[in-house]
Amino acid sequence: MPEDPERFGGAAPPPDYDDDGVLPARRSPPGEIARAFENLRAFPDLSAKERARCVHLDARGNRIASVPRGLLSSLASLERVTITGNALTAFPDDLAACARLTEMYAGANRVADVAIAFAVPNLAHLGVGETASHTTPFAWCTSFLKDFPRRHSSPALPFQRLTGETFD
Repeated sequence: MPEDPERFGGAAPPPDYDDDGVLPARRSPPGEIARAFENLRAFPDLSAKERARCVHLDARGNRIASVPRGLLSSLASLERVTITGNALTAFPDDLAACARLTEMYAGANRVADVAIAFAVPNLAHLGVGETASHTTPFAWCTSFLKDFPRRHSSPALPFQRLTGETFD
C-alpha cells in the first residue's frame, strides 16, 4: 500500500496500482494489443480471446517483414493498426476484408505498392509516410485521392472561440 492511503481518497489503492499497491501496473487499454518495440521478427500468435477483443493492434518499431495472410482480417473488431517502423515489403492481400478498420499507420517500411490499402471499405486515415511507395507511379489514383478527403472525412467544424461564437 502507499504510505498515506488517505492521500488517494481512501484505503483502496488507485486503479493504476498493482494489487499490492506499490508498483504502477502497465496495462494496455481494453481491446489494445501492444507489441511495440519488442524486437519481433514476426507477428506473435494471438489467443482466441485476443483475436475476439482486439480493436487496436500496435506492433510498431519491430523488425516484422510480413503480415501473415488472414491475421488482420481475423480480427473482427479491428479498427486501428499501427505497424510503423518495421521491415514490411507488402501489405497482406486480404487487407480489404478488414471491414471495421478506420486507421492504419504503416510508415517507415519498405512497402512498394500501397494500392491494396485503398480497397479497405471504411479506412479514413492511411499513414504511409517514408515508405518505398514514393517510387510507385500514382497517376492511376490521382482522381481517387483528390476525392478521398471529401468522401472519408467528417465535416469541418467552424473555428470557435472559447465563448462559443463562430468566426465568419
